[in-house]
Amino acid sequence: MRIVSLNAWGGAMYGALAEWLPGCGADVLCLQEVTRTAELSGWTSFSDAERQLPQRANLFSDVGTLLVRHQGSFAASDAGPVVDGTGTSHRQDFGLGLFVDERLPVIGQVAEFVHRQFIDHDEWPSRDRPRLVQGVRVIDRPRQRTVAIVHLHGLRDSAGKQDTPDRRKQSERL
Repeated sequence: MRIVSLNAWGGAMYGALAEWLPGCGADVLCLQEVTRTAELSGWTSFSDAERQLPQRANLFSDVGTLLVRHQGSFAASDAGPVVDGTGTSHRQDFGLGLFVDERLPVIGQVAEFVHRQFIDHDEWPSRDRPRLVQGVRVIDRPRQRTVAIVHLHGLRDSAGKQDTPDRRKQSERL
């Protein structure tokens, strides 16, 4: 069983992802920083106090189109404003996506918060955003076993990837 986990950066590098993903052989794909904007496709612009980034309007749907033999599950950690190419503001959900090959029966799913709770932001904060964990349990028939796959998006720290007290708490809740 091939399990792939990626930080999708909101689809900022969607061209390279779309080219690579169909042939990567993932039986289970775990994506962090997944966007979903109802009834919108194409590109949007995200901004907070520290940066402005291009994002896919609905990366969850885009990936689902690329992985037609996978069943997808999206879990929103928070939501906030993005702007499309015409300058129109939209409400975008942000979170985790999990895609499981249809040959692997899903026998359990979970999504739980490990830091804060869902927030619908008026403006995106640059720190201390909610985080959740998403998991799935599947049947691996060739090996006659069940497999649990769990992923999360770690807390952002502008100083780097070292452990912090909040990251430790997040891990302990997991």
